[in-house]
Amino acid sequence: MSMHELIILGILQENELHGYQLKRYADRLLAGFYEVSYGTLYPKFKKLEQNQFISSRSMKSNGGQEKIHYQLTGEGKIYFLKLMEDIPNETFPVKWARFKIKLLFFAYIDKDIREHLVMNMLQNIENEIIKLKEIQKNSGLDKYQKLIIIRNINELNQNYEWLSSIK
Repeated sequence: MSMHELIILGILQENELHGYQLKRYADRLLAGFYEVSYGTLYPKFKKLEQNQFISSRSMKSNGGQEKIHYQLTGEGKIYFLKLMEDIPNETFPVKWARFKIKLLFFAYIDKDIREHLVMNMLQNIENEIIKLKEIQKNSGLDKYQKLIIIRNINELNQNYEWLSSIK
């Protein structure tokens, strides 16, 4: 599953946009934790359109320039829901990044699916904390390595508390 596809389809849930608008919206929405480049965006538009998940049409802007506008299709809505429900087997940092992106679009999915995704991520966080505590017991770690492990455990505990509050 591509995070870029999830982002594009999620943003197009409400509005038909041209590429520059979608990129600007994605930059604001994802500020601080994920970046979408034009070099990735336009090939994804092409792939999504080939798979009939989005459609495009050329429109003249106020300045008279031709711009291609993208909109979600019925098939695209179904695919978006599939992407939202999917829980791939990935490393924790990738799962966490993907989950935060999904969280941006929680308003578009059923409450039961939201709860399932949150509960699954809480379990993943718990597992990651256990794993880090085991690593922390390793006496071969130097002072700085231990500090990083402690910081990661604290951050995971904060994420767990925060996530528990929104379920």
